[in-house]
Amino acid sequence: MMKVLAILRSTSGAIFGTRSEYSPRSHSMEALAWGTVMKSTNFAI
Repeated sequence: MMKVLAILRSTSGAIFGTRSEYSPRSHSMEALAWGTVMKSTNFAI
């Protein structure tokens, strides 16, 4: 399970990381998306 979370974190970081450097809004969107992923993952468990 931790491997899955690590993969999700690295991919989301790659996708959003470049944008969040320039746009605080993109960074907040990443936080929302990551929160949604965490919630769905918790339900899956």
